[in-house]
Amino acid sequence: EGYEWDALPKNLRMIMPDTSISITRISQVSNDRLSMRITIDFKKPFFSVQEYDAFHEFYKQLFDILNEQYVIKKKARP
Repeated sequence: EGYEWDALPKNLRMIMPDTSISITRISQVSNDRLSMRITIDFKKPFFSVQEYDAFHEFYKQLFDILNEQYVIKKKARP
């Protein structure tokens, strides 16, 4: 009690150019409770050397998404 969510990261979906990997993040607040769902879908288990640059860039962005912070602030008194 006495705190509220200041800002939630945006809901998003990110997909590899060849659609082999996708991530979806959905967050919402209801009755001061945060609900969050992160889905990572791998459609192929191996990547060739030629695909490494795109794979590496996707993973950098994926971890940036996973590391985004949720901010809670103290409610202002009326």
